[in-house]
Amino acid sequence: MTTSEFEALLARYEHGTCTPEERIRLERWLDGRTGKPSAFADEAERAATESLLLTRIRQSTSMRTSRTIPMWTVWRVAASLLLLVAAGYGVWYYAGPGMRVEATHMRASKPDAIEKVMLADGTLVWLKPGSRLTYPDRFTGSTREVSLEGEALFEVAKDAGHPFLIHCGELTTAVLGTSFNIRSTPEHTEVFVLTGKVSVTSQPTRENVELLPRESVVYAHATRQLQKIGKQQEKQAEVYIKGTEYSMLFENITIGEIARRIEGKFNVRMTLEGPLEGCMITADFTDQSLSNTLDIIAETVTATYTIEEDVVVLRGSGCQ
Repeated sequence: MTTSEFEALLARYEHGTCTPEERIRLERWLDGRTGKPSAFADEAERAATESLLLTRIRQSTSMRTSRTIPMWTVWRVAASLLLLVAAGYGVWYYAGPGMRVEATHMRASKPDAIEKVMLADGTLVWLKPGSRLTYPDRFTGSTREVSLEGEALFEVAKDAGHPFLIHCGELTTAVLGTSFNIRSTPEHTEVFVLTGKVSVTSQPTRENVELLPRESVVYAHATRQLQKIGKQQEKQAEVYIKGTEYSMLFENITIGEIARRIEGKFNVRMTLEGPLEGCMITADFTDQSLSNTLDIIAETVTATYTIEEDVVVLRGSGCQ
């Protein structure tokens, strides 16, 4: 477990934005799971994490007692973890017997650039400047969950059996497979839907709002109120997709050019076998997974394809 991952976990616990599973596992671990080997990579990482905890403990003295998490609980967590870190134990082992939490990553974008993040399930995240995303190596269990600070455009891979949850401050956004933008500032958090259907829930009040394409909701942090905004102009969506490779709308474009766009969006290398380069296609692959995109192309020009790691080969006898 890296220091940044530990910081994200502790911050979520302190602010009451942990998932129920994270909170239960952490508190069970605090109640008696000790004696596990260290999960930190080296002494420097352990020292950095200990320093982080000391800072958190000092900061906790200025917290308001009206926090969602009672003060005694915050102190209990910080002090208990500090003792265990100092003794050389890792927070990675706070789960029950025989269980271990999946490794997580935190990706932070530069202040002046949009960064693309591909998740294990095929979901694409366009992380806007100065934002942070915390996500697992792979998704396990009945849900797919990530945490966001700042702003990001999500293209969620469709999986009806495993809802995708985004925790952003006091809001949780739940979807099965769709695209939307989340923007969080100190004053409010906004969710704007591009395609599909999205459910947004305020954790403190449990108020819930469902959104359809081009609808949005604004959550005011001070009042903890959700305000739904009806359908907006199509051009409004352009504000959220600017600087990304989200749009995959093609009108009479050659397969060769489409292949280059697919390479850029999905981080793959694409090879065309047969006289396919100049075949023209009109189609909208926006918000489609790589496999769905290739299925449509293959059916359109009577071709087949294979995917091996990051290499895609499309084979066909030419335009029909």
